[in-house]
Amino acid sequence: MKIVTWNINGLRTFKGFLRETLDAFKAEVICFQETRTNRSTLESDLACVSGYNSYFAFPRALTGYSGVATFSSDKLRPFAVNELLQRCTDEGIEAMDMLMDVPRSMGDDDPTSFIDPKEIANIDSEGRCIALLYKFSDKNGGLHSLVIFNLYCPRNDPDRPERAEFKRNFNAMLEHQARNLVTKGYHVILAGDMNISHKRIDNCDPSEEFESAPERIWMSKLLDRSQSVHFVDVFRHFHPFETEQYTCWNSQKSARVTNFGTRIDYIISDAELIKYFTSCDIHADITGSDHCPVSAVLNINLVSAEKVPKKCTRFWPEFSGIQTSLKVFLVKTSPTQSLNSVKNGALRKRPAETQSKLNAFFVKKYKHSLDDQKAGVEINSADAGSQAVFLNTSNEAHKQELETTSKTVQRKAQLNPSWKNILKGPPSAPTCSGHGETSVMRIVKKDGPNKGRKFFCCARPEGAASNKEARCQFFVWI
Repeated sequence: MKIVTWNINGLRTFKGFLRETLDAFKAEVICFQETRTNRSTLESDLACVSGYNSYFAFPRALTGYSGVATFSSDKLRPFAVNELLQRCTDEGIEAMDMLMDVPRSMGDDDPTSFIDPKEIANIDSEGRCIALLYKFSDKNGGLHSLVIFNLYCPRNDPDRPERAEFKRNFNAMLEHQARNLVTKGYHVILAGDMNISHKRIDNCDPSEEFESAPERIWMSKLLDRSQSVHFVDVFRHFHPFETEQYTCWNSQKSARVTNFGTRIDYIISDAELIKYFTSCDIHADITGSDHCPVSAVLNINLVSAEKVPKKCTRFWPEFSGIQTSLKVFLVKTSPTQSLNSVKNGALRKRPAETQSKLNAFFVKKYKHSLDDQKAGVEINSADAGSQAVFLNTSNEAHKQELETTSKTVQRKAQLNPSWKNILKGPPSAPTCSGHGETSVMRIVKKDGPNKGRKFFCCARPEGAASNKEARCQFFVWI
C-alpha cells in the first residue's frame, strides 16, 4: 500500500488534469490539504474522479480557506469515514454517523482536560481533519484495523494570538483521539501538514528559542518512546540524519530555488505499525504548490469494503446524476382553457401605438434666408435629415485664433517641468552590493510603523547566508 500526503494550496489548480495527477502517484490513498473550497463551490470534475472514491471536509463559515480531501483508489474502499476530529473514537469510527461524546478514559493524562467544553465543537469548524478506516491482513491471516487521519493542523499566527490557543486545542484533541484508538487496538497513521518543524535539522533557519516552542514540545511528547503509546516520524525512521530535506518554501521569496525551507509535512505511524513500512520519501521535484508531496509504502495486504461509504462525494445529491424532470416546470392546462384563451386573445383590440417613430429624432430641414448667406453662414444637410454647420471666418478672426493658440502652447510649456517633478514616478532601481545586479522594489506588508513603505533589496531568492547564489544583505529604503 502506498500513501501520499500533499498540501496543494488550492484544488482548483488541478482542474482539467486531476485524474492524471492522482494516477501519477500510483498510490492507494492520497491525502490533500488546503483544498480552499467548500461544498457549494466544489465542481463535479474535482469531486468525482474516475477510478477513485473521495471524501471532503470543509470549513463551516469561511470560504476559500483550509479544507482537506482524501482520494482512495476504487480498488481500496474504506470501511468508514469521519470528518470530525472529536468523533474519531473507536465507537465514532465504526458507527460513522453516530455522534459520540469525547471519551474521558485517560484519567489525569487526558490532554484535552484543559479545553473549555465550549471550544471542543469549535475545533472541527475549519475542516482540518478527515479520517478513513481501512483493514488489512498480516502474513498469519490476522485482520487489523487502520485509521488514516488526513490533517491540516493550524499554524501559529503572530498577528492573531488567539490562534495559539486554537492550535493547542486542536493538537491536544488529535493526540487524545490517536492514543485512544491505539489503546483500543487500532493502528493509526497521521498524514498531512502538521505546521511544525520538529527538529533543528527540519528548519533552514531555526531561532535560539526553537526547542522551547509549545508545538515542538507537544510533538516531542507524541514521538517520545518512553510513552506507553507513542508514534514514529516515518521519514526520520528511514532518514534519521539527512539534512536539507524540506517540504515547504516561501514562494514570495523564491526560496525553493535555493532550498531554503522547512519540513512541516509528515507521515506518522503508531509504534507497532512502523514494522510494516518499507520506505518514506520527500518529492521536492514535484511542483504546483508551495509544498511538495511526501509518500510512504507499507507491505500489507489490504482488504476492501464491499460498499463505498455513504459520505463519498459520488453519493451527494449534486453529483449523483439526479435531475429534476422538466415536467415540474410546466403547468398542466385543459384543452378547453387553452382554446378559450386563443379565442379571447384573437378578439382583443390592438393597443394604440405608443412607441415613438424614428422620424421624431431628426430635425426637419428648413429654408434659409438670403440674409443668412450674406452673414457668412453655410448650412449643409447631412444624411437622414441631420444638419452640420460650418462657419466661414474672416482673416482677422483667424489671426486672433493663432495668437490665442500660441499663448496656450507657451503656458503649457512652462507647466511641463512642474508636472514632471510631481509625476516623476518611482526611482530607478540601484544595483545590489553583493552581486552588482539590479535590485527589486518591495513593500512592507507586516503590521507596524513601516507598513506600506517601499524599499529595494537583492532580486535573488532567499537562502542561507553561506550560499553565494542566494539573496545578499543589500537593503535601501525609498
